[in-house]
Amino acid sequence: MMRNKLMILLCLLSMHAAAQPSSVGQKSLVAGQSLPIDQPLPVLLQGDYRSDELHQVLGSQRIYQADFSSKESLAKEWQVEGPAKLTLNKARQLIFESQFTADFIQAYLQGLFDFVPNQLGQYYQVLAKLAQATLPTAQYQSMLDAQQRFKGGHVVLWNKQQLPDSYIVEFDLQHQSPMGLFILFFSASGLNNESIFSPTLAKRNGVFKQYTSGDIQSYHVSSYTPHRSTANLRKNYHGGRLLKSQPDMAALAPDKVYKYRLIKWRDRFQLYLNDQLQMDYVDKENALQGGHVGLRLMASARAMFSDFNLYQLQQNPFALPASKQQMTVSNSEQLIEALATLTPGTTIWLESGKYPDVAAELSTSGTLTERIYINAKQPGQVLFTGKPAIKITGSHITLSGIRFTDGDRFDNSAYVKSKGNKITKKAPYILDLQGSYIRISNCSIDFFDGHHATWFNIEGSKNRVDHCTFVNKQTHGGVLSNAKPPASGAFHRFDHNYFSRPDIGSDNAEVIRLATGWSHNIDAYMTVEYNVFEQCNGEGEVISDKSSRNTIRLNRFTNNLGGLSLRQGNYSHVYGNWFERQQSPRKGNTKESSKHKRKKRARDFGVMIRGKHHLIENNHFQGGGPNLIKLVNGQPEGYQKPGRPKALPRHHIAAEQVVLRHNNFIPTNVLAEIDKRKFNKDRSVLAHDISFIANLIYGQPGWQLLSTISYAGVSWQGNGVVAQQSPVVDLDKGTNEYFKRQAGLPNAYQQRFGSQPLTDYMQPHRAGASWQDYPLAPH
Repeated sequence: MMRNKLMILLCLLSMHAAAQPSSVGQKSLVAGQSLPIDQPLPVLLQGDYRSDELHQVLGSQRIYQADFSSKESLAKEWQVEGPAKLTLNKARQLIFESQFTADFIQAYLQGLFDFVPNQLGQYYQVLAKLAQATLPTAQYQSMLDAQQRFKGGHVVLWNKQQLPDSYIVEFDLQHQSPMGLFILFFSASGLNNESIFSPTLAKRNGVFKQYTSGDIQSYHVSSYTPHRSTANLRKNYHGGRLLKSQPDMAALAPDKVYKYRLIKWRDRFQLYLNDQLQMDYVDKENALQGGHVGLRLMASARAMFSDFNLYQLQQNPFALPASKQQMTVSNSEQLIEALATLTPGTTIWLESGKYPDVAAELSTSGTLTERIYINAKQPGQVLFTGKPAIKITGSHITLSGIRFTDGDRFDNSAYVKSKGNKITKKAPYILDLQGSYIRISNCSIDFFDGHHATWFNIEGSKNRVDHCTFVNKQTHGGVLSNAKPPASGAFHRFDHNYFSRPDIGSDNAEVIRLATGWSHNIDAYMTVEYNVFEQCNGEGEVISDKSSRNTIRLNRFTNNLGGLSLRQGNYSHVYGNWFERQQSPRKGNTKESSKHKRKKRARDFGVMIRGKHHLIENNHFQGGGPNLIKLVNGQPEGYQKPGRPKALPRHHIAAEQVVLRHNNFIPTNVLAEIDKRKFNKDRSVLAHDISFIANLIYGQPGWQLLSTISYAGVSWQGNGVVAQQSPVVDLDKGTNEYFKRQAGLPNAYQQRFGSQPLTDYMQPHRAGASWQDYPLAPH
């Protein structure tokens, strides 16, 4: 029985890996048109999702601000339904939960039941016992269904402010329970459009059916659904009708504080969690208007709310501003002339054809509402060839649909020193972004030329590279590189791109570099998400993260001779990624360089860790290689490397105070390697204070946990380990009583162990340029 469930789990995991990106390509944003469905508002991707300036751009005016400082205001402005407990703290935050939540969480942690969505029999049995011991008899009986099963204990909090037809709802939410879920009701009213507070409506007490099949109507979005993996949008009118399902963003990183932002304009609404688009829908069947907004928690959930605001929308936020001026060019000379005359709100259309040697500096800036667009009329048919050198120092500029090909910059091989780490003479960058709010979208570059240098240099702040294809770089230098983020943060994002490059037999061949070691103490806040890295074989580091507080999430790493390197910096957050490599990476859609031989030493393909306070959660690791996780050594505190400034004395810092939790590991060799390479009097600190918590490990023949089994610097707490050669390995004899009692893994989907089921977070977009097809590796 247990083995069957494990095989089902593995099949579903492999289905995730095999899922192909959607054939729907990224649509270029065109001034004067409506924002395409399932595309986020650009302003919400640029690090400004909390600013007052955002509401000026969206055309919204605040009509309500919650006062979470007094019980009197709370009672006056909100209505509670169900056995709720409300607590206000000094930080003006509201902690919302059921009367049973604390006892319920304790019962769960003691292993008295498992929270398995769609299999909630045990859940309701425990809940019924708690309720029967606490509630008055009449109140308890009012929560029984027709079969006398208890269905209550859940709680709803309604805001009394009447909503206009078009509005924005905003609040901060942090989950404080290992179990879900949270529901946001909106546009709620009676079936005859009366107020939900009308005395003519039936009384409600938190039982879910009252809100989906009773005498009120609404929309609702459910989120924070660990081990269900989906957020669902429903329309409640004589029964809850499912409108749309999307991957649940909140469940993969449950400890984060999320800014929920619901934007509704007439029949269209989008829901964001921070800067991630969770839901986008147009209701063409009698869209609900106005009404009220409500917050619902299951009896097992606890959440902290703050900064709750309501806004009235006065203009359509999904309408892209029309261009003030449009120009069409057909050659390099016309393009350079047009670039010299740019003004805010200008769109330049490029006719199909070759544009050799485009060298220009764009210093004119657009604005948040009057962006500058430089678009190919036919994406992929505009070819920048020869010696392009485009430097953008302005802001609010989009370059889209360009193919960089047939380059002929000079051969600088003689100037490559130190195994590729030093290039003493090179041409300008193909693209050099020095401004802010710049977007490079739907472009491609394939091989280009034999010049050794980085292709695209990304400096400034709040720039975005998305839906581009980068393949076959056969020279030293990164594909996308940042050198020094501003002290206030870079906030760049790299998303929905496709990357592949051959082995060049040396160093300085990463795909993405997030700063240099000189900036490791800068909180850069860069995001790498929804990308595909396939056969990125240039060197051991596919992504080299050398600054702090960056996020690497929801990417797919497939058959790479390298991995994610947390090289320098602290507080990186790595979640929702898929790492997989076959024993022998296939040869396929990248051109192997004839100039270089593949290194003989085995390379890692998972995560290499240096630095402090990283959180690695809800990822999947599977395949052949020396290890899945490498824990790297470093130099001791107080060490001063010769030639380095006192502010940055150490080049190598050991991994410490790192948490790896709720990941799936399928190792064929060593799961975690305690790296002892170059371990000497200078690099004398081994990785330590490393915690593996609640991971699911499915060991293949010949696997082992650690390269140094007895090493005390790694702790294992409540992990589920299933090996082919033995049923269950109890790693933590002090706290793993659950395994001792069950002698097996009763349900692979329970949320105690491993990642939640990973769906294809690439959907509905595909990686890479919309007009160029580089399929994923077969599985």
